[in-house]
Amino acid sequence: MRALGMPTWAAYAARVASDSAELARLKERLTVHVTEFLRDPDVWEILRREHMPELIRSAADSPGREFRAWSAGCSSGEEAYALGMLALEAAHSSGRGVKARILGSDVEESVLRKAREGCWPDSAMAAVPEEWKAAFLERGNGAWSAGADLKRTVSFRGSDLFSAPPPQGVHLLLCRNVMIYFSRGTQQRLLAAFHQALIPGGLLVTGKTETILGPVRERYRCRNAAARIFQKN
Repeated sequence: MRALGMPTWAAYAARVASDSAELARLKERLTVHVTEFLRDPDVWEILRREHMPELIRSAADSPGREFRAWSAGCSSGEEAYALGMLALEAAHSSGRGVKARILGSDVEESVLRKAREGCWPDSAMAAVPEEWKAAFLERGNGAWSAGADLKRTVSFRGSDLFSAPPPQGVHLLLCRNVMIYFSRGTQQRLLAAFHQALIPGGLLVTGKTETILGPVRERYRCRNAAARIFQKN
């Protein structure tokens, strides 16, 4: 409002209603884009050690032998690529011929453009295991980039969590530090949609400050309270 010299909320609301460029600027200012590789390393280690083997076995026993994961609210994509490396490692180790498909979604197209590039400076790589770098990343021109296998595995789409239908057949769904910005009722709607997206026994991982409350809680059981890992009933 200050930047445009608008004195009242009504004047700004009218501007947003009639100016798609201003609406896009407002959305970009309001949305939060904070992410990094393997944020909360303990959560990733628990997934890697305790849960990925069982999820890959489940995928191996399915008709398409495809493991699917979804990073909801993926921002610039580091979480989605980390899921890709986690899944590829587990799939290769299983020897069961499982394919991995990772979807990252976000409402903001500007961060998705960066995600699709799949390129990062050295400073972003501190938490990435050396074996993952060797297997799934490439080094060149002073930066790291996603290798061909990882690029094929991870895709991105622009998506509003409340207007677009969720993907189906998801084994592992990460939506971390997104729900804290929503009202309790909106969180319930989102958790119900996530329940629909997950396969029976699929896992939902929320942020460390988030949990599942209210009526939708009956649809999940807690697998690890500290790591905020929940399983679809």
